[in-house]
Amino acid sequence: MKIRVSGTVSLLAVASAVAILAVVQAQGPGDPNQEKDVAISIQLRRDAAAATDPSVRAGLQAKAAALQVAIDERERNLKLPRAAKEEKPALKPEPPVAPEVVAFPESEITVAGQPPPGSCLSPMTNAWRGRVRTVPRVVFAGSSCDTPGRGELIYLEVGPKGAPAAIVRFLDTSPDGPLTIEVANGAELKVTDASGRSKVFSLETRSWK
Repeated sequence: MKIRVSGTVSLLAVASAVAILAVVQAQGPGDPNQEKDVAISIQLRRDAAAATDPSVRAGLQAKAAALQVAIDERERNLKLPRAAKEEKPALKPEPPVAPEVVAFPESEITVAGQPPPGSCLSPMTNAWRGRVRTVPRVVFAGSSCDTPGRGELIYLEVGPKGAPAAIVRFLDTSPDGPLTIEVANGAELKVTDASGRSKVFSLETRSWK
């Protein structure tokens, strides 16, 4: 890159101008010192205009010209489009994580397990576990702790990770001792009380029939 300077320029002034040009060009496009360099260039021109010594004036003009060339070069680089390699790829959204599904039987009557925390059966006679409309459900049968001598069912729906999603208590309509689940027929449970009387509980409507 050639720099034209009017008047006689000393070797020291040329060397100084080239050094300034090299430093500013090394700063590269987008350098935050752009405004500072412009201010320096203006000041150099003012100092050159005020200088009475021709050699000093020539040196200041050379420095100002070199700095102005670098400033113009940087401005042009700022207007150029960024290289493709500098473009950051768009972030792709993370795929949704499928909820964890707890293994659950279709239908079984068992004596294993305990009512969920906050509920109580004394004694607990048995329980039913299964699915109704794909929703895992559990029904515990026994005698109510709050109303001794009256049978009770504790119904709960199971969430995707095995935690209770809904818990409902159903007292027997008559105080005839603890309830026992005898048969599961689709969405209905046949239960008996201590006297042998049978009744039906609907898992879909969550009510006695």
